[in-house]
Amino acid sequence: MIEGEKERGRSQLRLDGAEVPVLPPRGVRILHSRDLFADVREIVIEHEGEHYRLRATKKGKLILTK
Repeated sequence: MIEGEKERGRSQLRLDGAEVPVLPPRGVRILHSRDLFADVREIVIEHEGEHYRLRATKKGKLILTK
């Protein structure tokens, strides 16, 4: 039996009880938030000359502001 599920932000399939990771589409890069934030709660992303702040909350949510 194949079942789809989303656990801790990761897409997975279950195939007869075994977890099978779902690969992203071509051209999509996965960056883990733990690698982006390391030991800080906020990072600045520069996009087309503008600065955006990406903040991790205490509850594990992400907030992006301009």
